[in-house]
Amino acid sequence: MLKSIVVLSIALAASLQQGIVEEPAVMDAVSEQIAVVAARPVDYGTVFARDCFIGDSITGGLSYYGLLREEQVISHLGFTLGKAATELDWVRENQPENIYLLFGANDLGPNVSDETFVENYRALITALHAAAPQARIFAQSVMPVTTREAKSRPYLSAGRLDELNRSLYQMTLEEEANYVNIRKVLQIHADEDLYEPDGLHFRSLFDRYWLDYLMEQTKKNRED
Repeated sequence: MLKSIVVLSIALAASLQQGIVEEPAVMDAVSEQIAVVAARPVDYGTVFARDCFIGDSITGGLSYYGLLREEQVISHLGFTLGKAATELDWVRENQPENIYLLFGANDLGPNVSDETFVENYRALITALHAAAPQARIFAQSVMPVTTREAKSRPYLSAGRLDELNRSLYQMTLEEEANYVNIRKVLQIHADEDLYEPDGLHFRSLFDRYWLDYLMEQTKKNRED
């Protein structure tokens, strides 16, 4: 999409310079498109400077790929909701404005009920409210896996994850937290292969789309 915007902007800008296009509406469109292009790449470290991201290895990619500072990303391989609740020192010391949570496969399994997953999530949110009372907490949707991976791990089936996300959304309403359906990132970019070969994790391009979506959904129209 960005490539298309660049091509469109260059073509229209050239037409303007040649006096071919003079309508105000077209000129405004050109200016807007050029502004979009000029705004990329985004300095995510500045946009999310006062925020904290907590989650499993998917979240860990945000600092691994250099999009966010390592200290503001609380994540380990195999990280779970229960482990996260015991590693909130950085949150207490820095009092972030926004806390983004993303958990899923590591907390699920054939012997883990949906109720257990939601209650463990609730416990983490309760601990975060106590650690950073002024922070806005965002529980992000449990991400789907590829169809092939779901066949080998039926406890991660699309149907189950849909139900889990409905329960997660309801729980955030009860706990004065927020829910963000970041699965829409995959829908918006359905024409791109954003999964790693394991069918669980995502390529670095997904992380940029993800942060762009969070900017739009959680920071738009808010005062600096």
